[in-house]
Order: sequence, then C-alpha cells, then structure tokens
Amino acid sequence: MNEPAKFNNVVSFLWAIADLLNGAFQKSEFQKIILMFDTGLASGEGVARTVNDCCCGTGGMLTIAKDHIQQINPQAKVFLYGQELNPQTWAIARSDMLILEPEGKDAENIKLGSTLSNDQLADKRFDFQFVNAPYHHFHAVNVAVEERCAPTA
Repeated sequence: MNEPAKFNNVVSFLWAIADLLNGAFQKSEFQKIILMFDTGLASGEGVARTVNDCCCGTGGMLTIAKDHIQQINPQAKVFLYGQELNPQTWAIARSDMLILEPEGKDAENIKLGSTLSNDQLADKRFDFQFVNAPYHHFHAVNVAVEERCAPTA
C-alpha cells in the first residue's frame, strides 16, 4: 500500500473514531472501523495476532476482528481476549468464543470484572486493542476511577 493510501486510511479511521466519541454512530459502524485494519498486519506466513477488547460486552467486535483477519489470511492464528463487567454479557461472550474455538482457549481469555478496578489482562500485550467504553455505566465508571485514584491517608 502506498503512503497516500495509508494516510487516507488513517484519516478515515480517526474521523470514524471522532464520530463514535460524539455519539454519531450506529452499532453497525463498529464493523466499519474494524474493517479499516491495515491488511499488512495480517498477511504473511505463520502470522499470529492477539486482539483484546477490554469492555467486550458479548464479544461482537472480537468475532468481527477475527473474521476479518482470517479473510485477509486464512492461515492466520487469531487469539481473542476480553474483559466484561456484566455477568450476563460476559457469559454470552464466552459462549460465542466456545462456538468459534471449540477447544475453549479464547473462552478462557474472556474475563469477568471491571477493567478499571481489576484489569485481569494487565500483564498481556496485544496486536490490536479495542475499547467501546460503557457510556451507559458512566457514573459507575467515574466512581470506580475516583476510588482507585483517591489519595491514601
């Protein structure tokens, strides 16, 4: 991919992120952002990529990312990770991971709990990182951050 094309992809990606942050989006637009991956990151032999969504909900962005990487390179190994606060959506995400990877490795990588107060994947590094912040839980997030960052006596 030539430099102007790469620059246009980056600009498109940044504008899409800005639209998301302003609330001017529909759920289907998350897929558009995921599909803006630089295909060079998934091409080649022996490619293994890790993808994390630290507010993964039901795991939809993770599964779309895996599908997209494997469309670019069917031999690529994709390892999914995530963390979810809500027990019901966490269970759905784990179930979805079991369907995608019957051996269960991806399902084991989906953690239950708050990323802010108990990041269970803090020791890991990822090739791709997604964050769709839980704005509907914004007050709870503020409280968690304030408690975590409060000065100790």
